[in-house]
Amino acid sequence: MWRARGGSQDTGLWALKAGLSVQNGCTRSPSRLARIAVPRGGTAMLPCTPARATRAREDGLKPPPARPTSVVSPRVKLVTHVIVGAGVAVFASAHLGCGLQFVAVAGAAGTVIQYLVDMLGHERVGAVPRRTEATHSPEGATFLSLLVWVAAVAVSYQAGWGLTLACALALGLAVWLAAMSHLALDLVTEGGVYPSLRSRKRVRLLGLPYDDPLVNGATQLVGAVLIVASMAKLGFIPLM
Repeated sequence: MWRARGGSQDTGLWALKAGLSVQNGCTRSPSRLARIAVPRGGTAMLPCTPARATRAREDGLKPPPARPTSVVSPRVKLVTHVIVGAGVAVFASAHLGCGLQFVAVAGAAGTVIQYLVDMLGHERVGAVPRRTEATHSPEGATFLSLLVWVAAVAVSYQAGWGLTLACALALGLAVWLAAMSHLALDLVTEGGVYPSLRSRKRVRLLGLPYDDPLVNGATQLVGAVLIVASMAKLGFIPLM
């Protein structure tokens, strides 16, 4: 039951004319609704069926123009995770004394872990994806970063790049920081993160929309600055 708004008597008469059942100034709405203009500036919530829409057009009543809807891809947030995660890993490894090849491995590992956290850390409840504690908790993300670190060390060792213990540990720290950057970004969104694997409730700080273009743009800029600073540290970009 939906109450018609504006000009109660005229609205009720118009609704009857349009073929609606009216009770106590309300219109029954068994299906989708459409807002249609009525005499004297009022509006009524009417069932949107083809027959009634045709009848309304014949009576000279026009619906207001539809509001444009903004569709933002959920991949926007993942792109932000990737840029920031890679930036954090590259920055950490470059400033901990690793060479260019190991910085590249750290950047790749920081990118891979962003995809893994999202792929392994979501379940669908109906048609809605929901974060899980498997990877969206400090313990889960740390365990995942450990697996990615082992793979990164194995690749570096097999390549024969002269991997030292200090650089291996630096890679581990860089990958872990990349994983924590994912949780840090999710912590300020509406979905939040789990404080531990045993938690069933998520915590959040700011409740920002995950697909907010301004927030995503500013965060991606931070990740890009970290990458540029790393290249400058390695001597590829001359400092002014």
